[in-house]
Amino acid sequence: FKIYQKQYDIEQLKNDLKTAILNMNTTWVDKGANKKWKSITLKSVNGGDQSFLEKKDFLEVGKTNSYKYTKAMNNCNYFKKLLEDIPTDIYLVRILKLDEGGSLGYHIDDNVFAEKEKVMRCHVPIISHPKTEFGIGFPIAKRPPDKISKDYPTRKEWNALDLDRKHLEPGFMYYTNVNTLHAVYNPTNVARYH
Repeated sequence: FKIYQKQYDIEQLKNDLKTAILNMNTTWVDKGANKKWKSITLKSVNGGDQSFLEKKDFLEVGKTNSYKYTKAMNNCNYFKKLLEDIPTDIYLVRILKLDEGGSLGYHIDDNVFAEKEKVMRCHVPIISHPKTEFGIGFPIAKRPPDKISKDYPTRKEWNALDLDRKHLEPGFMYYTNVNTLHAVYNPTNVARYH
């Protein structure tokens, strides 16, 4: 669901997307075996690469937040303003790209987002085709074991049925429940950037 009914300026989002990509010289980290799921880290522990989700300790009262902007955020003033307007601590921030014709099967990010009262995941779509959809699913078979649970290329996907699919409209901030089975479908000729 949309966290705010306010739509962010899509042109400014696209400009900062272009700036972040140029800051990194278009170095994307492949997140999936099919090479269609990629990321650039914008904010992480000490400003390093954190392309894959990893469970980290959350900020304790009175301690300094060690999550810092990466080099990719240089001159991305609209991204920074958007993040600074959110009234909470911001941890990991990434640009996630799903290439044309790409998909992510049903999976759960429960290792990182298990503490629902302490952390949530939001998405701000920047570029997305109306036929690109985020899906919530229902398992129809037991999940196969992961080889390495934090490493997406070796993560096993669930066999699941769609309960619902929704296009996430560019410019809005969405809460996505990644503790439930979720998938992404991009059957279009337009890359999806969140």
